[in-house]
Amino acid sequence: MNKPKKLLRSDIRYECGDSSYEQGRSYFEKGLVVKLAIKSEGTLFVQFNSSVKGSVNNPYQQSIRIIWRPDYSAAQIKGDCSCPSGYNCKHVAAACLMYQKQTPIA
Repeated sequence: MNKPKKLLRSDIRYECGDSSYEQGRSYFEKGLVVKLAIKSEGTLFVQFNSSVKGSVNNPYQQSIRIIWRPDYSAAQIKGDCSCPSGYNCKHVAAACLMYQKQTPIA
């Protein structure tokens, strides 16, 4: 029997790093993720776009792809962001936490 496909907080922490994860968790808890839209989804991946408020007037834009191992034991996150950090930053972590919250557990 396969595990259900879900994104673990440990995956987000590992892929984005401790600092970005903690900052992203704070952003998520403050409700700064203002948009999340699934673009495509398959058996082992999901692609979505999101917007997260940051330190500038306009929210930063993210394009995130999550790829699961075939047994769903772990996931890889490839998150691009329009912020200066650019890749797997706190905004990506916050958006992944929102995705995790919105995903029903099978």
